[in-house]
Amino acid sequence: MKYTVRTQTYEITDCTLDNIKDSVDTMIHYEDEFVVLSASEEINGISFLQATMDNNDTVIFQAGVKINGKPEVMEKTVSKRDCYRMLKDYFLEGKTPGLTEFTMMKYM
Repeated sequence: MKYTVRTQTYEITDCTLDNIKDSVDTMIHYEDEFVVLSASEEINGISFLQATMDNNDTVIFQAGVKINGKPEVMEKTVSKRDCYRMLKDYFLEGKTPGLTEFTMMKYM
């Protein structure tokens, strides 16, 4: 399985764990930065994970899923440590976060 990490300023295909860690570190330190990690195939129905900082020094963590055949984004607020752990687990083990604590993203 190949993974791609993307931020506001770059995209790395066939990325490494170090690339992911660097992307998360950048997101934490720069306003309006984000991290998107996607696999070459869906894992447990999740096509990507993404994260961005909110105004409270926590992370808005999102998962791209299909519900009734329609692409949707589910989200929850997590700590910086949990954000990195979930991205690392997805990358190293193909482990996806449980979505029971996630809510459907509200569109403006």
